[in-house]
Amino acid sequence: MSGSPLDALGSAKADKSFAYTADLLAAIFTWGGIGFLIDRLVGTEPVFMVVGFVIGNIAGIYLLYIRAKQADAADASMAARSEEGTTPRNR
Repeated sequence: MSGSPLDALGSAKADKSFAYTADLLAAIFTWGGIGFLIDRLVGTEPVFMVVGFVIGNIAGIYLLYIRAKQADAADASMAARSEEGTTPRNR
């Protein structure tokens, strides 16, 4: 039963997990790359790259926090609408 609602829910959760992971890695490697470029320009070895990785990690975790709060708010509003009987299926 590939079309069951449970499969769709699992797929949606997997999509969210992949997006969260991609956001975190993108932040870490973007800031690490910026630090690497600064190191090459200034002539220091891994100093700014390490600082960039730390900043990227902090920024990525903060981004995950924001996205998780948005997802919780969306889930709460969907639950409230389903209790009222105004879900898109019932319209």
